[in-house]
Amino acid sequence: MPTIVVEDGTGLSNSNSFCDVAYADSYFTNKGDTTWDTFVLADKETFIFNAATAVDAKWGSAYRGSIWSSAQAMLFPRTTFRDGNGRYVPAQTIPKELKDTQCEFALTTGMGTDLYVDPNSADVGVKSKSSSVGRGAVDESVEYFSPTTSTTYNEHITLIRPILVPTAFTGTAIRG
Repeated sequence: MPTIVVEDGTGLSNSNSFCDVAYADSYFTNKGDTTWDTFVLADKETFIFNAATAVDAKWGSAYRGSIWSSAQAMLFPRTTFRDGNGRYVPAQTIPKELKDTQCEFALTTGMGTDLYVDPNSADVGVKSKSSSVGRGAVDESVEYFSPTTSTTYNEHITLIRPILVPTAFTGTAIRG
């Protein structure tokens, strides 16, 4: 079980989370989501720890502002910036959007979803693909794993979007 060290905005060199279990408990209670309550404390701590790492890995390069200190372990705190809604985010703060997204990722991993596989990908759940060419036609075959969850990251992206620099990968793609 990991020891959670919550980033307090000073750029801790040993932090590994943007929130703690108490924050997540409150977040899900306020949201009316009781799934989080079914997990034991040790599992919640593991989920919180893994979610922080995943959030930084997935979106850290797109956070607004600049890293506050070169010695900090996490990719927040940042310098002062305005979020996508025009709100002022002071230096050395951990935005609610970031903590809430970490909570959602913690629940997502608790429900068995691999945080490093994008469930919005066209290849999610694909076990194997094959193609063959014969007599001028291409035959394609796709075999899928049995789905374990139907999670998408749409809610996560919606929560964190205000603190991200606008780029193509934060939007919704429509295939036509």
